[in-house]
Amino acid sequence: FNGVNPDSPGLRVLSSDPPVFAVDDFLSPAECDFLIHAASDALQTAPVVGRGGGEVSQARTSSTCFLAREDLPEYVAKVSALTGKPPGHCELPQVGRYLQSQHYQQHYDAFDLGTDDGRRVASKGGQRTVTVLVYLNDVENGGETAFPELKLAVKPKRGKAVVFFPATVDGYLDQRVLHAATPAVDVKYVSQVWIRQGAHDGVPSKRLGPEFRAAAPAVWEVPQQPMMGNRR
Repeated sequence: FNGVNPDSPGLRVLSSDPPVFAVDDFLSPAECDFLIHAASDALQTAPVVGRGGGEVSQARTSSTCFLAREDLPEYVAKVSALTGKPPGHCELPQVGRYLQSQHYQQHYDAFDLGTDDGRRVASKGGQRTVTVLVYLNDVENGGETAFPELKLAVKPKRGKAVVFFPATVDGYLDQRVLHAATPAVDVKYVSQVWIRQGAHDGVPSKRLGPEFRAAAPAVWEVPQQPMMGNRR
C-alpha cells in the first residue's frame, strides 16, 4: 500500500484524505547543498512527460537535471525507508531550479492511462504512485506547492519533504492531488523522486565524478519502521 514511516522525525499530516505528509528536516543542510552543487552545471529546461518521454511546455518553465540512483545511494535509501518502496522502483532523482517568475502550472504527477502517451510511458515500470518532493533551500517569497482541490499551499523550507500519492497502488489517478508550483519570487531549488509500481530505469542527465562521491555526507540515517498511509 501507499504510506509513510510513522516514526519519521518531523512527520506531519497536512491532509488525511487524500493523504499528504510533510517531513521537516528530511535532508540535512549539507545534503541539500550537495544535491544543488551536483546538479548545477547540468540544469536544462524542464520537460513535461508526454509523447514518449518528455516535451518542453510553457506550463513548466523551470530547469532540471536527472541524477543517477547509483551516484546517490544514501538519498534513494532514505526515500525508500520513508515510503516503504523498493529503491529500484524510484525514478532517477531530479533536481530543479526555479528563477523569478518560473512556475509549473496545475498538473498531475500520475500518467493518464486512458491515452496512448500515458500507456506508453507507464509501460516501463508502471504508474507513478508516490511523489517525494524535497525543498533544497529556504524561500521567503513565492514558490509554494499548491493543491487547489485541498485548499492547501506548502511553503518551501530547506530539507522539508512533502509526500503524496498521485495514484493508487492499482494505478488509478487521484484527481484530488492536482498541484502546481506557484511562480517563484526568490530562487527555489527542489528535488523530486517519483516512485513507480515496478522497477524503473532511466538515463541520467549527469553522472557524478569521484570528487562528488568523496564529498558526500558520510552518514545518512535510514530508519526501518512500520508504515502508515493510504491503503487504497
